[in-house]
Amino acid sequence: MPKLALKISPFYVQALLDVIEPIEKRLRLQVAIDMNGAPDDDEILLEAWRDSLLEQLREDASYLVEVLNQMTPEHPVEFSETDAESALRAASAVRLKIREAFLSRFSEQALERDMIEPDALRPEEHKPFMCYSFLARFQEMLVVQLIPESFGFDDFDETDDLDDDEDIED
Repeated sequence: MPKLALKISPFYVQALLDVIEPIEKRLRLQVAIDMNGAPDDDEILLEAWRDSLLEQLREDASYLVEVLNQMTPEHPVEFSETDAESALRAASAVRLKIREAFLSRFSEQALERDMIEPDALRPEEHKPFMCYSFLARFQEMLVVQLIPESFGFDDFDETDDLDDDEDIED
């Protein structure tokens, strides 16, 4: 069961919520993904699929806001696998909205690879960028805990001497 112990200041949480809460409200109305590729050969099926997707995103986004409101430096947040997946979906949806609404002048590659220098940000981009980056790290921490074998942590031998110079070629 994933458990995140984050030492996060209430001021930082509030800054995150300042960005996330309006986006969470917007998710009640629309999603940030293109509905092309949806099963459109059946109009009733398409409508049901879209409604189901929107409802799930609404629930996920509400849950993410709830989690952020609960985060304190003293109390780790513990997630069931279902809750962790919900938080992952919400973080993805919110990051898409942040990119679309605030950071569209940056390439997806630059954002995903942390290639944006803070001094390249306009004043109105600081909070959204901080939130985008936080949610990316949040997602990474959850994924590492949900699927540790995909990161090769099981292959890491703690007895290996990491300071050993024998394997380094000059």
